[in-house]
Amino acid sequence: MNTNNKILILLTALFVSALLSSPSFAHEATEEQKAKHVGRTVSTGVMPDFNFTGKGLLVASVSDGSPAASAGLQKGDVIITLAGNEVSDLRSYSTELTKHSVGDTIEVGYMRDNDTHKIKLTLAARPR
Repeated sequence: MNTNNKILILLTALFVSALLSSPSFAHEATEEQKAKHVGRTVSTGVMPDFNFTGKGLLVASVSDGSPAASAGLQKGDVIITLAGNEVSDLRSYSTELTKHSVGDTIEVGYMRDNDTHKIKLTLAARPR
């Protein structure tokens, strides 16, 4: 092994050691962080339009037999509230769902044809 390879190995070891001892790697995750890492466990049964840039969550499709289908949500609806909390985008929609469990019944506010509607929806298990 030549000198350049030894130096490269030493520098790599020092870098990895420094990285692993940094605060972002050194702390134990809190219960809240662990729960967020697991993600949400419930589903409404809607597929969002990932290209939508307006306010709310645009429904691209509704799965047959899903809670959303049973409650009457349709493609083109824009979800604006979940359980009384504003849905401004996909992230806020997902965040709100992490607060709930399978079987919870929540109120969903949505827009259809420029009219505001509210329905009750019972959350199902998120498919894995």
